[in-house]
Amino acid sequence: MSLLVDANVLIDYCDSDPSVLEVYSRHIQQIVTPSVVLAEVDQLDSNDCNQLNIGIIQESVGVLTTAARRGGALSFADHVCLILAQQNGWKCATNDKRLHRECAQQGISTIWGLRIMLELFANNQLSKNEALNVANQMSVSNPFVNARIIQGFENELDNLPVNTVSHLS
Repeated sequence: MSLLVDANVLIDYCDSDPSVLEVYSRHIQQIVTPSVVLAEVDQLDSNDCNQLNIGIIQESVGVLTTAARRGGALSFADHVCLILAQQNGWKCATNDKRLHRECAQQGISTIWGLRIMLELFANNQLSKNEALNVANQMSVSNPFVNARIIQGFENELDNLPVNTVSHLS
């Protein structure tokens, strides 16, 4: 099973430490992103994705047509994520509350972007200090990653087994 990552999660990690995505994709599960999502991320191109072991999904005409016909609060790219996750049984990583809700209604598993680092920490691929440093870097460029979010993230790290292993460069 792959983890489909949307634009807001990609941007957060690209602005803080993209190597987190590479470590996750190599040690936890393959990260994939639709090409229409990648087109929204100025910080990342196909060469970067190859280096970070992120698979780029080339959407079928059917997926694109279906996404274009859907209305509502989700963007076109979010509809593409929803359709691909549903068709392939993938989990979706997003920080978009509307996409979380729609995925839940469709029976699609979701995680918030910071959960990627929690899974790395729990699997001895990232230390607590590294995770907190990356989260704090995210908060500099993303105002939604505020002090309350960082504190909740730190609390979740504290509730996982202690880890001091470092795998990030």
